[in-house]
Amino acid sequence: MILKANRPEAEKKKKYPKNLEPDNELETFEESKYYLIKMDFPRDKKTNIYLFVVIFFILIFCMFSLWPLWFKHFVWWVLFLSLCFMVNKII
Repeated sequence: MILKANRPEAEKKKKYPKNLEPDNELETFEESKYYLIKMDFPRDKKTNIYLFVVIFFILIFCMFSLWPLWFKHFVWWVLFLSLCFMVNKII
Protein backbone atom coordinates (compact mmCIF):
# COMPACT_ATOMS: atom_id res chain seq x y z
CA MET A 1 0.00 0.00 0.00
CA ILE A 2 1.35 3.43 -0.89
CA LEU A 3 0.31 6.52 1.02
CA LYS A 4 0.72 10.07 -0.22
CA ALA A 5 0.01 13.63 0.89
CA ASN A 6 0.09 16.92 -0.98
CA ARG A 7 2.63 19.55 0.00
CA PRO A 8 1.08 22.95 -0.62
CA GLU A 9 3.53 25.76 -1.27
CA ALA A 10 2.10 27.74 1.69
CA GLU A 11 3.14 25.02 4.15
CA LYS A 12 6.87 25.05 3.42
CA LYS A 13 7.76 25.50 7.11
CA LYS A 14 6.05 22.23 8.11
CA LYS A 15 8.21 19.22 7.51
CA TYR A 16 5.55 16.51 7.48
CA PRO A 17 1.84 16.46 6.63
CA LYS A 18 -0.76 15.78 9.31
CA ASN A 19 -2.41 12.89 7.48
CA LEU A 20 -1.48 10.52 4.69
CA GLU A 21 -4.21 9.27 2.38
CA PRO A 22 -4.02 5.89 0.63
CA ASP A 23 -3.50 6.04 -3.12
CA ASN A 24 -4.14 2.75 -4.89
CA GLU A 25 -4.04 4.24 -8.39
CA LEU A 26 -0.48 5.53 -8.31
CA GLU A 27 0.98 5.89 -11.80
CA THR A 28 3.75 8.48 -11.48
CA PHE A 29 5.70 10.08 -8.66
CA GLU A 30 5.47 13.84 -8.22
CA GLU A 31 8.02 16.01 -6.43
CA SER A 32 5.36 18.02 -4.64
CA LYS A 33 4.08 15.04 -2.63
CA TYR A 34 5.26 12.81 0.22
CA TYR A 35 5.39 9.09 -0.35
CA LEU A 36 5.56 6.22 2.11
CA ILE A 37 5.69 2.54 1.25
CA LYS A 38 4.07 0.41 3.93
CA MET A 39 5.02 -3.26 3.96
CA ASP A 40 3.51 -6.09 5.96
CA PHE A 41 6.11 -8.41 7.47
CA PRO A 42 5.38 -11.98 8.53
CA ARG A 43 4.84 -12.34 12.27
CA ASP A 44 5.50 -15.99 12.95
CA LYS A 45 7.02 -17.56 16.07
CA LYS A 46 10.30 -18.50 14.40
CA THR A 47 11.04 -14.91 13.32
CA ASN A 48 10.29 -13.60 16.80
CA ILE A 49 12.61 -16.16 18.39
CA TYR A 50 15.44 -15.25 15.99
CA LEU A 51 14.88 -11.56 16.72
CA PHE A 52 15.02 -12.18 20.46
CA VAL A 53 18.24 -14.21 20.14
CA VAL A 54 19.94 -11.52 18.05
CA ILE A 55 18.95 -8.74 20.44
CA PHE A 56 20.05 -10.84 23.43
CA PHE A 57 23.52 -11.47 21.97
CA ILE A 58 23.94 -7.83 20.99
CA LEU A 59 23.14 -6.77 24.56
CA ILE A 60 25.46 -9.39 26.03
CA PHE A 61 28.40 -8.29 23.89
CA CYS A 62 27.68 -4.62 24.53
CA MET A 63 28.13 -5.34 28.23
CA PHE A 64 31.57 -6.88 27.68
CA SER A 65 33.20 -4.62 30.23
CA LEU A 66 30.88 -6.01 32.94
CA TRP A 67 31.87 -9.62 32.30
CA PRO A 68 34.01 -11.30 34.97
CA LEU A 69 37.61 -11.91 33.99
CA TRP A 70 37.31 -15.71 33.99
CA PHE A 71 34.44 -15.50 31.49
CA LYS A 72 36.44 -13.19 29.22
CA HIS A 73 39.27 -15.71 29.26
CA PHE A 74 36.87 -18.55 28.54
CA VAL A 75 35.38 -16.72 25.54
CA TRP A 76 38.86 -15.88 24.30
CA TRP A 77 39.95 -19.55 24.48
CA VAL A 78 36.80 -20.77 22.76
CA LEU A 79 37.26 -18.28 19.92
CA PHE A 80 40.98 -19.01 19.65
CA LEU A 81 40.47 -22.77 19.51
CA SER A 82 37.68 -22.48 16.97
CA LEU A 83 39.91 -20.26 14.83
CA CYS A 84 42.72 -22.83 15.07
CA PHE A 85 40.28 -25.57 14.11
CA MET A 86 39.04 -23.62 11.07
CA VAL A 87 42.59 -22.81 9.92
CA ASN A 88 43.56 -26.47 10.39
CA LYS A 89 40.60 -27.58 8.24
CA ILE A 90 41.54 -25.14 5.49
CA ILE A 91 45.18 -26.27 5.39
